[in-house]
Amino acid sequence: MLDNAPFMSVATGSRDELEQAHSNSVNNSAQWPLMRGIVRNEPITLTVENGYPVQMTLSPPDRASVEAVLEALRPSIKADGGDVELVNITDDGIVRVRLLGACIGCPSSQITLRGGIEANLVGQVSGVTGVEAVEAA
Repeated sequence: MLDNAPFMSVATGSRDELEQAHSNSVNNSAQWPLMRGIVRNEPITLTVENGYPVQMTLSPPDRASVEAVLEALRPSIKADGGDVELVNITDDGIVRVRLLGACIGCPSSQITLRGGIEANLVGQVSGVTGVEAVEAA
């Protein structure tokens, strides 16, 4: 059915080659998580109407997998007096966390969020596209 669809194309190469080719050709940051998911063979949800695909989205990440990664990171965060709590996961793969303890107001909290939490979640959990911090309750 999709073989002759005008918007479909076939790409071959290693995962790194495809990711590099995509990053060189697509400037729309909204498309990057979906393309990365396709290249990494992550679960994709295809919405079909009247026999034609109308939307492709990454399947939402598994909450248990996100919790497992956060649990593995927790000792490092607690070593500096902080903690992290999973608030929710959006349908588009954004993980919302609450930084607690010493992380509140810490100038290094963005480094912890991006370089530690987000890097690990995006790299280890299928469907995670990013991480956002929400205000402490």
